Amino acid sequence: MGPAGMVGLTAAGAEARLRRGEAVLGRYGDALVSVGLDLINPALSAVQEIRAEPQLDRLRLLDRAAVIVMRDGRETGVAADAVVQGDVLRVRAAGASAASWT
Repeated sequence: MGPAGMVGLTAAGAEARLRRGEAVLGRYGDALVSVGLDLINPALSAVQEIRAEPQLDRLRLLDRAAVIVMRDGRETGVAADAVVQGDVLRVRAAGASAASWT
């Protein structure tokens, strides 16, 4: 569930608390504090999620595996998903290799 769904759920809970009058601890002031917290929490969560997405995208780019292949008689560095049939992979000791068994 995304941030918009969380806001909707907490808003419904907040409305129910206010309708009862004596919400969390039996006083209107406490009910308003509770409602305020219920509205602030999903807003902060949404902001954090929005700010985290670009950082996650950058980390995904760093995680892309690069390999060295022999293509047309020359060694070339390519992304692991760009290896095609006919490429000769350069493999070193203790290195990872891009291979597909399909």
